[in-house]
Amino acid sequence: MKRIIPQTICLLSMLLTLQTAGTKPRSDSVNACPMVKIEAKQMPDLNIARAGHVLFYANDELTVAGGHTDGFVPSPTAEYLKEGEWHPLQMVYNHDNALAIVLRNGEVLLAGGSSEPIGIGQTFLSELYDPKSHTFDGFNSMQHKRTLASALELDSGQVVIAGNWYHQDGIEVFDSRLRRFHYLRNVNTSRATPIILQTAPDDALIFGNNSYRGDTLHTAYAYQLKGDSIHIPLFDTWHPLHTCRNVSAIGKQGDYTYLFPVYNQEGQVAIATYQKGDFSLLSTFVPIPMKALNHVIEYNFNILVDQQSQRAYLLGCNQDFHKSPNNPIQYYILAIDYAQALKGKPAPLTLYYTQPITGAIDAPPLLTPEGDIVMAGGFLNGSNFTPSKSVWLIPFGTYEEKAETAKIPWAWLIPLVLLFVGWFFFLFIFREKESKQPAANQDSGCNTLLIKRIRELVENKKLFLNSELKITDIADTLGIHRNIVSDAINSQTGFSFNQYISNYRVEHAKSLLRQDPNKKLSSISAESGFANEQSFFRTFKAITGKTPKEWILSINTK
Repeated sequence: MKRIIPQTICLLSMLLTLQTAGTKPRSDSVNACPMVKIEAKQMPDLNIARAGHVLFYANDELTVAGGHTDGFVPSPTAEYLKEGEWHPLQMVYNHDNALAIVLRNGEVLLAGGSSEPIGIGQTFLSELYDPKSHTFDGFNSMQHKRTLASALELDSGQVVIAGNWYHQDGIEVFDSRLRRFHYLRNVNTSRATPIILQTAPDDALIFGNNSYRGDTLHTAYAYQLKGDSIHIPLFDTWHPLHTCRNVSAIGKQGDYTYLFPVYNQEGQVAIATYQKGDFSLLSTFVPIPMKALNHVIEYNFNILVDQQSQRAYLLGCNQDFHKSPNNPIQYYILAIDYAQALKGKPAPLTLYYTQPITGAIDAPPLLTPEGDIVMAGGFLNGSNFTPSKSVWLIPFGTYEEKAETAKIPWAWLIPLVLLFVGWFFFLFIFREKESKQPAANQDSGCNTLLIKRIRELVENKKLFLNSELKITDIADTLGIHRNIVSDAINSQTGFSFNQYISNYRVEHAKSLLRQDPNKKLSSISAESGFANEQSFFRTFKAITGKTPKEWILSINTK
């Protein structure tokens, strides 16, 4: 009976969800997207107000660099957050509306930007930031002066650079090993803040809907790093959002699978995917909501991808925020649970919204290693002349949601209840084959013996070092049902399966850190069985209460 009840509840939930399902977003569909309120938290202010800057994580530190301050005057400064305070740094050059990319070697490349105040002109200037020494090095210049450009590092270590503002566009590459730029070719269609997707170890695709003069291109063609332009049929009717720039992969390294926002001529926003050379619309249960809480939602910026939770976030705000300096901003964050879509099923959507915030900012977001969303600096009231010092965080990484679920039309309720009742009695009469299995999870003595077998298997074979380890792998090896393994782990340790394995991985990471405190954290993450660095940082801090670097310092001071 215990197994029947949760299954019937699960079935009812699935059936209730199906009434809002659709394979593609439709602008005329009823908005049935679940809504959840989440409190935005204010962090320490920056030392100076800035907009047009870049925001990144380097050496486990949140850092802002460049941009312009009050009066639309470029600022050759940066600052990083440590121990609750922002620490100022001096840069070599001004980089207002420049490109920035954190390289695999840990350095940060900053290049280009406006040559004069109030966003005029372009520059060749470039420099590298070393987050370990907190120093900037003006080492070379690009071959093509540009601002509002984009960059992407390929597997080869070469960085593809494209895009410009009020100046001829072109494609060039930066070799991080030789510290040199090499210009490849001009392009016929100049773009600002183009999207660059890696499509092969040494190739990329460049496209976008924002012209170098700020108007809409409405072109369905994209440039290849290697090869001619190609036509993308999806872009005949769906166009990439203007504000989209950097796109994060949702697949494993080498999969080249991406999500990015698009819109049609009616203004309806949807999520596009690139996978195995094909562009298509992501299948979702409900269309992306364009209105909520009496607001028209204006979606901005690129999609943030959290591979640990297999969630992607699209940030927007109330459109009327820009109309009056007295209007508070209210952030809307669309969460896309894309794991289902990778299996060919519609992806569930959840619309989060914050409290109205007076004096909040309109700035590009960044995903933290803990899975939160942070925004620093940016425009106040939509003006380049009045940037902000504010820093806000939306705590997705530690938030336990209480959804305000969508209303279900009563017309659907009667047949669903009848289906539910029929299914319940079917299971009650015939039961399941699985119920014939030995009830090991009810016997504490069996669980004690079973956890010893599980522990021996995990420790002796070091299964936790496999980043793709699943509970079914252990269950199959032991020849028992996965629920029995789960119950044994939970009753004997108090942990879920994922928590149980995470503890092994963190202990292994600690051992590696003790052996070589200077070893790259990316290597330690991979060698300890974590799927990615983001998962490593978040799990390590959740278990130890410290980041890996803080933990190293704590044991060295003992």
